[in-house]
Amino acid sequence: MSKYQKPFAPGATYLFTARFENRGGKKSPNCTELLRAAYASAMESFPLTCHAMVVLPDHIHAVWTLPASGCDISLVWKEIEAIFSSHLPPAPHSHAGKLFKGKAQTWHCKFWRHAIRDAADFQRQVDYCHFDPVKHGMVRSPDDWPISTVHHAPMSEMILA
Repeated sequence: MSKYQKPFAPGATYLFTARFENRGGKKSPNCTELLRAAYASAMESFPLTCHAMVVLPDHIHAVWTLPASGCDISLVWKEIEAIFSSHLPPAPHSHAGKLFKGKAQTWHCKFWRHAIRDAADFQRQVDYCHFDPVKHGMVRSPDDWPISTVHHAPMSEMILA
């Protein structure tokens, strides 16, 4: 039986989403700093371009362009989650197999990605990242959410329904 693999294209742009294993669970107080450090470390090995990113209490979204030299988004994420998880204490109920793999039951085992098709799709996905905290009722404006690239990226006009 063959193993299904999602294709990736060097230089392609994706909306990437990953979530914590325990949605709504208590996170480490320095979770954001750990994630920033893990991301920065992974970028040394995989220099992708980040167009938008938002970190919410139970998931993250990012719009990333892979380097033209080629790398799989799966490898980038595995590096980030391994570095991040290695700095957290294991949960008391962690499965030995996950601890062995360095995950410490921090991240859900699957992530989601969407290949960006064109400029309009790109802008929709950037807006989606930035407006997600508003959609979840955490803030009234994307500018009010502190862990977002909205503070460093130009925002397009968008009306929330």
